[in-house]
Amino acid sequence: PGATVTDNRDATRAINGTGSVNTAVVGIYTLTYTATDAAGNLAIPVTRTVNVVLDPGTGSAMGWNWPAR
Repeated sequence: PGATVTDNRDATRAINGTGSVNTAVVGIYTLTYTATDAAGNLAIPVTRTVNVVLDPGTGSAMGWNWPAR
């Protein structure tokens, strides 16, 4: 999972993310992303949910991404 950001005035942007995903461990993980431009303006935080489930064919964990919201 990752994030991109656009700004109509500033080419310098910083994206910060919190949370982590362990694709070897079944579970639901939440990642949160924020962005700041050179003027210090903060974007609205965006969250992404990643659901790691067992692969029915192998019994191993596999991750599924839900769209950012």
